[in-house]
Amino acid sequence: MRRTTLLILILLSFQLFAQDSGLFVGSDKLERCLVDLPLDYASKNEQRLQAAAGILANTELIYLTVDKKKGVTFQRVFVVVDQTSKGSTFVYLLSPADHARTGGTKSAMFVNYEPKKQRFYGAAYFNEVLLSDSELKSRLKEQ
Repeated sequence: MRRTTLLILILLSFQLFAQDSGLFVGSDKLERCLVDLPLDYASKNEQRLQAAAGILANTELIYLTVDKKKGVTFQRVFVVVDQTSKGSTFVYLLSPADHARTGGTKSAMFVNYEPKKQRFYGAAYFNEVLLSDSELKSRLKEQ
């Protein structure tokens, strides 16, 4: 009897763990707008990064981060593909204000992207989901 009870408890704990396998509670609602942008600057992902960045250039994205202290935060960004004077290509992020600015100094963001804690989402669908789901909206903090 004890073995059966223990086995049932173990199986239930695995089942509960499997259900909550998302990055945060409610992340499953955003799966449709998830964007694959391997912005870790690792040479093994260079071709994927260049291809994805080329498609996503000048598109508004959501850069979401899960932090133990701050919770789930996000910021709006634009992907920019640029070239050095020597002709090599590099990718960085800009805030919407810097992206809209035509002249002057812009602050490029070179983030330390960690796929286990961070995601990129398409902003249009992300906005729709937040408008329709007040519970999810209350969990996310815009920076």
